[in-house]
Amino acid sequence: MSPGQKPAFLAIYAGFYALLNVMRPARFALSMAISPYFERIRKSLGNKFGVSPKTATALVVVFVNLLGTSSLMILGVGLASLLSGVPVWAGR
Repeated sequence: MSPGQKPAFLAIYAGFYALLNVMRPARFALSMAISPYFERIRKSLGNKFGVSPKTATALVVVFVNLLGTSSLMILGVGLASLLSGVPVWAGR
């Protein structure tokens, strides 16, 4: 860390820490609210592919994490690129 950056770093770190702790109950409530949808998807996959509940759960978790996280990351990078005016793929 360069000299003089520690106070700014600690201020930003404290802000993120406080924000994430304030958001924790909302994240928990959201997870409880969407759990019935995940259960329906899990049962549907289990019935459609004839797999065990454990396998269907693993499929849902992998599918949502891979596609969901990738989609959100692509959307975030695209939005940041659009707002900043910096292209994602710079030409040579």
